[in-house]
Amino acid sequence: MSEIKDGYYNGTITDADIIVSRFAKEGENRMEVELTCTAKDAGGKDIEGGILCYLELSADYPKYGDTTKPFWQQTLDRLHAMGFQGDDLTTIKAQMTGKPCRLNYRTKDKNGQPVKNPGWYLSSERERISLSGAQANAALKQMMGGAAAPAPAAAAPNPFN
Repeated sequence: MSEIKDGYYNGTITDADIIVSRFAKEGENRMEVELTCTAKDAGGKDIEGGILCYLELSADYPKYGDTTKPFWQQTLDRLHAMGFQGDDLTTIKAQMTGKPCRLNYRTKDKNGQPVKNPGWYLSSERERISLSGAQANAALKQMMGGAAAPAPAAAAPNPFN
């Protein structure tokens, strides 16, 4: 396998399961959604498989990020955004297997320092899609109700001349 560079990758969920939280204390009601994924290169070819990503299901609130919703709600919201319907966890394997996902591979933080746990993470970052000038003009024209794009504004006169 060639070295994988830090960044975002498209992927596919190859399996989904519900497990007891790996961090649960005795008697705690905590679970995790365990997603097994493959990452793909820019051409759509698998570059790594067996990637495990976890989403927490508990009544706890996170200390960072969105602290207004408990983990269970954030996980269900995330799953729904990925195509999961309803809240029946008995269907998670059937519903999520084969779904596309977005993954982040990182070994360094935004300041270039090594991260504590390098590797793959499930991401909500969307794929960057570049538009040609013609596509952008067509979209702008549609937004403007089919009217022609406005002419560029004339430069304001310099009051100091």
